[in-house]
Amino acid sequence: MSWLSRLAEREMLKARLATHTDPAVRKSAMAELAGLEMRQTIAEESCRKFLR
Repeated sequence: MSWLSRLAEREMLKARLATHTDPAVRKSAMAELAGLEMRQTIAEESCRKFLR
């Protein structure tokens, strides 16, 4: 998955969080967003370690 598609997915999840008031939908979107951000952080760290 490219960084651009991850960015687009993150923005889509943020928009879904901003528009929904249903707690179950918000909780699901927050969980997806947290997982996506965690995977992004892991990818960035591994790239930095590889380039050292």
